[in-house]
Amino acid sequence: MTRRIGALVERAAGPLEGRGLARPGGLTVIGYHRIDDTGGHLSVGVEHFKSHLDWIDESGFDVVDLTTAGFVQEGARPSVAITFDDGYLSVAESAWPELKARGWPAVLYVVPGYLDGDRAFPWDTSTRGSHAELVDRSRVRELARDGMTIGSHSLTHRYLPGLSTAVARAEILDSRRALEDLLGQEVVTFSYPMGGWNASLRDLVAEAGYATAVTVTRGRNHPDGDPLALRRPVVESDPADFVRTMKGYYDWLRPFDRWRETRRQARSHEGLPANHAGL
Repeated sequence: MTRRIGALVERAAGPLEGRGLARPGGLTVIGYHRIDDTGGHLSVGVEHFKSHLDWIDESGFDVVDLTTAGFVQEGARPSVAITFDDGYLSVAESAWPELKARGWPAVLYVVPGYLDGDRAFPWDTSTRGSHAELVDRSRVRELARDGMTIGSHSLTHRYLPGLSTAVARAEILDSRRALEDLLGQEVVTFSYPMGGWNASLRDLVAEAGYATAVTVTRGRNHPDGDPLALRRPVVESDPADFVRTMKGYYDWLRPFDRWRETRRQARSHEGLPANHAGL
């Protein structure tokens, strides 16, 4: 989040909180990518990540398993589900031990097509290093045995709105089958690559048998929401920005999120890059 927007939100925070623009309670799903100290746009620093967890603990949130929690009923204590996209090794090495020590669940969304060999995502190839390392099949099995939930982030991390129905179905369904073959257990949650989704893709996710699916749209989730289009802000490293996100101060940007996603889908149908790498 830019400093300019952060400053505007700081000035508006009091009035926004007082007007009760956000419904109380509900389920907040938060998204991360890397947990390391490289400072990249997908990275959250290790100490900052710990401070995020401390804030969650001190603020009275219930930390829940996204695959079993459903929606918290209105009036209940707020809950949070913690997720990680792409399958970076730093999550296994730095984030999961912190979460496990607290007894907290989390979901790691992995891309089966990137679990073999020394593979890196296209946005990481120009700066290969430890920050770009991904978990392999052995580590995914180890994490699942250790209690971390494994979800699908598609077969090859392609922008789904730009694909034919047949290819999109394969990305969604074949990734689930590949992970279930690897783990010997059901895979019931999906993360739309680059946040790209629409009603048709949502129906393909339902057809593939997933129980939940996450987007990158800001906001909390309530009982009247769609479990296959869960709102999920991608949080940034700065602890103050994290708190603003958790309190819903950025939710007013949701119409912009929808407009931006519409633009990306239009570009993809024109054969242009979606310009949304790394989510």
